[in-house]
Amino acid sequence: MLKLKVVIGVPSGQTWNAKFGVCLVNLVSYFANNRVPGYDAQALQVVNTRSSILSMNRMNIVKQAQALQADYILFLDTDHTFPKELLHRLLSHREQVVAANCVTKSIPASPTARRKSEDPRGEVVYSDPHMDGLEQVWRVGTGVMLVDADIFQQLGHGCWEMQYRPEAETYQGEDWSFCAACEQAGIPIYVDHGTSQRIGHEGMMEYTHDLVGTLQE
Repeated sequence: MLKLKVVIGVPSGQTWNAKFGVCLVNLVSYFANNRVPGYDAQALQVVNTRSSILSMNRMNIVKQAQALQADYILFLDTDHTFPKELLHRLLSHREQVVAANCVTKSIPASPTARRKSEDPRGEVVYSDPHMDGLEQVWRVGTGVMLVDADIFQQLGHGCWEMQYRPEAETYQGEDWSFCAACEQAGIPIYVDHGTSQRIGHEGMMEYTHDLVGTLQE
């Protein structure tokens, strides 16, 4: 019997966004009532790690997922909204790392995914309404990301470190450090363009790809 075990990893402080909570409940309910194709049984557990150090939160999620012998980890940040079938959609691709191309909380909004380019910040990857399917990317945020848990045997727990970048006089976030570790290990990273269109980033308002357009002109 082929059994699927997924951990939903939620790194946070002491509070969650209300819309995120509703989306999470709907996702868990959908997973409980809809079989993932290719598996005879499936199980899901939500793991919430709470501290002010995001890198440590993500590391501890991985440790708990490994202790639970999870097959996949779905990382979800508590300021995102997503459809109830998100997990099924990302699992269907059967990739080691597949994410949503979430947008920044700004006007105009900007996608977080990047292609490798001569610019050290990379080239912006857009998820337009007519786009669907997967695209391999160089860097992407980890706010909505499905990861095969086995890759951490190769990457180790230090893949979430924050690094100071003197050329930019700023710190590289744990998401880019994770992507860099995947690149070094030869693990491809993909974004799901169709799913990305259905992701929101909650701030003073809900930021979506509808607010990105002007950046392409």
